[in-house]
Amino acid sequence: KNDNTKFECLIKNNDWLNIPNEIEYKLNESSNIEKITAEEIKSFQIYDTEHYYKKMTFSIDENTDQKSENIKKITSFLKVLVEGQASLYEYKGYTFLYENNSGEIKQLLNKKYINEKNFIFCFIYLHIWILPRYFNCNSCRNKGW
Repeated sequence: KNDNTKFECLIKNNDWLNIPNEIEYKLNESSNIEKITAEEIKSFQIYDTEHYYKKMTFSIDENTDQKSENIKKITSFLKVLVEGQASLYEYKGYTFLYENNSGEIKQLLNKKYINEKNFIFCFIYLHIWILPRYFNCNSCRNKGW
């Protein structure tokens, strides 16, 4: 919970593609189903799955199809892909962010747009610069990169 209270429970695994507004859980097999809202949760994890989410505040460029930027500050859950001295996160299945030792969360840019001569440009920051610099090869290989 947001008050740093940690409790283990049985979470209904909805295999989230979108960020949940609420989560259904039970304290044990025989207890009643309870609900907790996203506002009340700091992080959650479903053991033995890839589902581990942390609530964070970050800035994101929502203009993926244009050269211009549309920066918004958001507080939401990020799916944790790699966690350590440098961490890699996923937002809504198509946006990736990283956090280094400074604690600052930055978006890995992925821009695709057409220039004035109708050429399609793709700018993918993830594989070219960030992964080799901040993540050791073993971490990347373990995640299939």
